[in-house]
Amino acid sequence: MKKIIAGAFLLISFTYLSAQDFDLGGKIGVNYSQSIITDFIGSGDISEDDIENEPGIGIVLGGFIRGTFGKFSIQPELLFSQNKSAVKLSDIDAGDIFSGEISKVDIPVIAGYKVLNLFRVTAGPVFSSIKQTDSDPLFDADNITVGYQAGIGFDIKRLTFDARYEGNLSKLETYIETDAGVIQFDERKNVFQFTVGYKLFD
Repeated sequence: MKKIIAGAFLLISFTYLSAQDFDLGGKIGVNYSQSIITDFIGSGDISEDDIENEPGIGIVLGGFIRGTFGKFSIQPELLFSQNKSAVKLSDIDAGDIFSGEISKVDIPVIAGYKVLNLFRVTAGPVFSSIKQTDSDPLFDADNITVGYQAGIGFDIKRLTFDARYEGNLSKLETYIETDAGVIQFDERKNVFQFTVGYKLFD
């Protein structure tokens, strides 16, 4: 994660020094997330059919820096993000068991292109460090993951609005411990993110 932060700092410095226009601000919004399960390895009588996906809504907040080069822009961000979708195992001796909320620090690096001087088409990688999981009784996930975001955005004076889809490129290997044994699967989050930001300088 230190290398990612160092790389982000260098990118921010380059953006500041070379941009024709430069914006700094904060943003807040919501994540609507749902888990996608693959590579399921069951235990005992537990199978993939026993899994229920429950979507959830979490918050996202942080800051951004945007450098503009004509119609192009580059926007590094530092965000605290919650994904509250849950995987539920039911109809087993241990009762209902969840793997649930993930809290993480995201560093998206988003490139944009302005279309018709009205809105931005955006896409780029997102580097994440998982800081906390809230589950019962056991949930493990890779600490560092890499994903991508793509979407659209537009500005109204100092306000900036973004709608993005986020997917995972890294596996989120998940382990849930039950009375019947340990269940393992790859749990990737499909996330729709909606944010509003405020540029500190006009």
